[in-house]
Amino acid sequence: SEESCLKRCHSVNEDTCNLQFDAGPCYAYFKVFTYNFKTGQCEGAVYGGCNGNSNRFQTIKECESRCLTVDRCKLPFVAGNCKALVQVWAYNSTTNQCKEEYYGGCGGNANRFSTAEECKKTCSF
Repeated sequence: SEESCLKRCHSVNEDTCNLQFDAGPCYAYFKVFTYNFKTGQCEGAVYGGCNGNSNRFQTIKECESRCLTVDRCKLPFVAGNCKALVQVWAYNSTTNQCKEEYYGGCGGNANRFSTAEECKKTCSF
């Protein structure tokens, strides 16, 4: 029946990217990707194999295509925790411009682009 299917299967709905990842109560070890709404990034995680929720993707590309477009350009730029000085571009939603920034190399969020063109193409409305 449809009811039993909905209990066993997960569906991706508009709330998926806002759910906190739930590994479920089982003890299998499946490498998956989940969207972390606090950092604005897709991250690796381990799924236990049963239950959990729909914030679980087989590939990082699947996660990014579903969740990063939600509010990537509205996030503030976050340099991250590490000390590298990687030149990137970030969108400033207050000034509606792409700005050169320096990314630390780890952490941060999804408001980070390799080129000014990529930033403008993604965030200029």
